[in-house]
Amino acid sequence: WIEINHNRFADAWRALPAVSGAPGDTRYQVAYYRGLLADRVGDYRSALEQLRLAAGLAERIGDDILRWKADQLLAHSLQSVGRSQEAADLFRRLRADPHPERPCDLGDLLINQAWSWQLAREGGEETSDPIPVLQEAQKAYQGCRPEQELNAGLDLALAEQQAGRWREARRALEAVRPLASGASLTKLLWWLDAEGRQAIAEGRPAQALDRYSELSEVAERAHSLEGGFRAAVGRA
Repeated sequence: WIEINHNRFADAWRALPAVSGAPGDTRYQVAYYRGLLADRVGDYRSALEQLRLAAGLAERIGDDILRWKADQLLAHSLQSVGRSQEAADLFRRLRADPHPERPCDLGDLLINQAWSWQLAREGGEETSDPIPVLQEAQKAYQGCRPEQELNAGLDLALAEQQAGRWREARRALEAVRPLASGASLTKLLWWLDAEGRQAIAEGRPAQALDRYSELSEVAERAHSLEGGFRAAVGRA
């Protein structure tokens, strides 16, 4: 987990143990982290395979919390390959299922469900409005880790931009700006993109170019092909 979060993907792969003959909960953990690692490096075929395996193992050992966790990441991978409706349906089922009582965990689910709708809208699909769900996630995240609060505010800003509500988007960005300095590379990629979009909409192209140049540099550090693509589109 530490190696993945620091984008040391080869080291993360070497750290994963063999699981031949291991008990079900151990095999679940390895399948889950293999799925997470595959998702991070863009190997979505392997990610879907490993996360379905993890969810199945969790169901067989009767651990609803582990299955809930694997299904969330599975839905994220479905989003990444453009299967937004399947992802949204899975998030809808997860919200109806028993879930951990901790508000921070519920916030994660709400954020992921709203993000599936945002991605579908980017692709031109008709979906539910993500903004009310993101506002609910903000309430659930109060008192949680700063990065979770940043995530909710940033996603809300992007949703407002997507709807063409630029004043509301500016307010959402400013509300979490103090948290952006401690953002992970993944969140920083989206923060810079949101800032670039806002600058374009507000008639500040020079500032937008600065943000997208910085986004390109961060994408290279984060080994993010998607971030690099968004930087190029933003500059164009």
